[in-house]
Amino acid sequence: MDERPYRHQVSVRHLPHHDDTIEIFDATTSHQLGSAFLAAAASREQIRSVQAARSAAARRSATRTSPACSRSSTAT
Repeated sequence: MDERPYRHQVSVRHLPHHDDTIEIFDATTSHQLGSAFLAAAASREQIRSVQAARSAAARRSATRTSPACSRSSTAT
């Protein structure tokens, strides 16, 4: 399973006449978060964009959890 540093409870709604998308909503507020599209229908540019966003998020996460970042420097 792909572990990500965030957790969000969502509900998914599918409209029968829209075979290629689903709608994503916040489970507690029912606020629409956006649409999700089939990965198989994505263009190369969309795939690269998602991969770049995931890589950037992983780098940010690694920086936050790095022991070097959690130590405070004190001047004497």
